[in-house]
Amino acid sequence: MSNTDIVKNLRKVFKVITDEAAQNEKFAAKLAAAFGAVEAKAKTKPAAAKTTRRDPAVLNPVKLITEDAAALEARLLSLEEKELKDIIAEFALDPARQASRLRKKEKLVAFIMERARQWATKGDVFK
Repeated sequence: MSNTDIVKNLRKVFKVITDEAAQNEKFAAKLAAAFGAVEAKAKTKPAAAKTTRRDPAVLNPVKLITEDAAALEARLLSLEEKELKDIIAEFALDPARQASRLRKKEKLVAFIMERARQWATKGDVFK
C-alpha cells in the first residue's frame, strides 16, 4: 500500500465519520467528548437532589423512660408507624439499621423501649 492509498482511505474514513456526526447527535456528542470539547448547553436537566427529611420526633424516649417506662410505652403504642420511625431516626436509636426491617408497630415500640433503656442507663457504672 502506497502513501497515496493510505491518504485516500483515511479521507474516506473521515468522510464517513463526519457524515455520521452530522446526522446523529449522540455520535457527535461522543466525538466531542473524545476530543475533550465541552458542550455549550446541557441537553438534560441535572437530577434534583433527593431529600428524605423526616418529620421531627413527637417525643423524647430517652428522657421519658427515666420518668415512667409504662407511660412511655403507652404513648408509643398510640403513635403511628411513621412517627415511631421518626423517633428512631431523630434520636439515632438504630445505627445498625435493624429497625428498618421491622414492620409491626409492637416490634417498633419494643425496639424503641429497649434502645431508650440502654441509652438512659449508659454510664451508670461510673456513678
